[in-house]
Amino acid sequence: MQSARMFGNYVNFLAEENRLSHSDLSRALGCSDFQMELLLKGRAYASFGQVSKLAELFHTTVEKLLSGDPKQYNATVVHCMNDFQNSDNREKILDFIDDYVDVVNAVDMHHQS
Repeated sequence: MQSARMFGNYVNFLAEENRLSHSDLSRALGCSDFQMELLLKGRAYASFGQVSKLAELFHTTVEKLLSGDPKQYNATVVHCMNDFQNSDNREKILDFIDDYVDVVNAVDMHHQS
C-alpha cells in the first residue's frame, strides 16, 4: 500500500500547490468527496482515467504522478517513524494501521445501519 499512500500524498501536495480543494479534485475526477479522501490517504486506488485526468490537471506525466515524491512522503507521512532502520518494516506497520482503520470503519458502518 506504500505506492497508494505515496500517490495520494503527492496528489494532495500538488493540489495544495495549485490551490485546489479536495472538492475541486473530486469534481474533476467525477467521484465523491469521500472517495477523494480515501484516494488522498492512500486508502483507495485511482483508475487509469482518473490518474490521466490528474496528470493533465497538474501539468505532469502519469509516470511522474504515479512515482510520487519520496522526499515529500517521508517528510509528511512517515516522519514520525524515521527511527526504523528498515523502511520495509515502517511500511508494514503503516499497512497494519491501514488494515485496522478499515476494520474499525467497517464495524462503525455496520452499527450505523
